[in-house]
Amino acid sequence: MTDHQAAVIERFNARYPIGTPVVAYPGCRPEVDPKATRITTTTRSSATVLSGHTPVVWVHGHGACIALTHVDAICGSECPEHSHVCLRSPGHQAHICRDEKQKGTESCTWDQERKQVTR
Repeated sequence: MTDHQAAVIERFNARYPIGTPVVAYPGCRPEVDPKATRITTTTRSSATVLSGHTPVVWVHGHGACIALTHVDAICGSECPEHSHVCLRSPGHQAHICRDEKQKGTESCTWDQERKQVTR
């Protein structure tokens, strides 16, 4: 494991404990393939290195580890108006009451036509 990989793993584990809500992309990221598989889930392990070369984490609902480059931490708070969790990054709620934030203008929005959350 390189020093850079160790730093990536240490930073991920310090920010995101086991149970952190995430969106994981087990194959490729949607920037590469818009039809990429997306799993909204939580982490079930700390980050570690796979075979000495790839920082990874295990998530609920998927049987293999996923590279940290394919995992995005999310807010995960229940939307007060729709049946979904907030997909924005966890930092959007810093220093602001969760209820105020989600009911205000900076909350996630629901695209009724496409039936998905937008940020």
